[in-house]
Amino acid sequence: MPKTAEEIAESRRRRAEIANKYGGVPTSIWEIDYTVGKDINELHSKKQHVVSVDRHKKMDYDKRLYRHVAMSVQMVRGKGAGVSTFPPELVKRVESFYSEPGDTVLDLSAGHNSRMECTYQLGRNYIGYDPSIPFMEFNVSVAEKLLNNKLLANGCTITLRRQSAEQLEEPDNSVDLVFTSPPYWCIEDYGDEPEQLGKNCTYDEFLDRMTTVLSEGHRVLKPGKFMIININDFMYEKEFYPYHADIINIYRKIGLPVHDIIIIKWKNSISQCFATKLERWRRVAKLHEYLIVGRKKL
Repeated sequence: MPKTAEEIAESRRRRAEIANKYGGVPTSIWEIDYTVGKDINELHSKKQHVVSVDRHKKMDYDKRLYRHVAMSVQMVRGKGAGVSTFPPELVKRVESFYSEPGDTVLDLSAGHNSRMECTYQLGRNYIGYDPSIPFMEFNVSVAEKLLNNKLLANGCTITLRRQSAEQLEEPDNSVDLVFTSPPYWCIEDYGDEPEQLGKNCTYDEFLDRMTTVLSEGHRVLKPGKFMIININDFMYEKEFYPYHADIINIYRKIGLPVHDIIIIKWKNSISQCFATKLERWRRVAKLHEYLIVGRKKL
């Protein structure tokens, strides 16, 4: 049955409203503006910038290209390196779409990132777990500034727990959204704490511990609510690890249905500067990450 002129007008109005709310009609590919939230990322990117500049000086390619490419995750991995920063716009898009103001967001791997600040500024309660002493000391200092800023006061809370998420303190069915970027086995250095998931273990052992973490996240998640993991595949010692597929398998193992998959599109990749190597290896420059979206059964 054809729509009336009034129904068409209402449909257009709703479409414009949704596009305005989420920065566009939600699609399966999100192109993130990494300049959004620069003030937040400045708190977290100073060390990464220093490391990046130093390492680029030692690399064999046209340095004029540096301003046109994103810093490769490989440039911030390893002992003494920084840890990759998390784009504030991605936090805003995820939490605006999958949660409501006043909800509680659980971060299973808080790290040294921007999710806490963005969550609080979006009017959500934040709970963050991480065993790293320096990361959590930094996060505590930022949390104090946020909570003491009268201009940002919104009645929301920030809870930081310096411990592994393998055993959560929250009760069953108590959080509205689980949203995190998990550790990358042994290829990023997060600290020397024995609780670090990727320390002194095989990849299969690491996935077993990740299963425990995500199972705990699933336990405390309210029925009908979402668990979202921002993840990417990686190379280690010339072997390709399809990490996103392993996360999907863990979802299935813990009884969490996969609800959706979203591709995060980067504007560029430093690997594009090494076309000869890419051809020799027969591997393409990666321009994407994944959001693996699970929804707890009612």
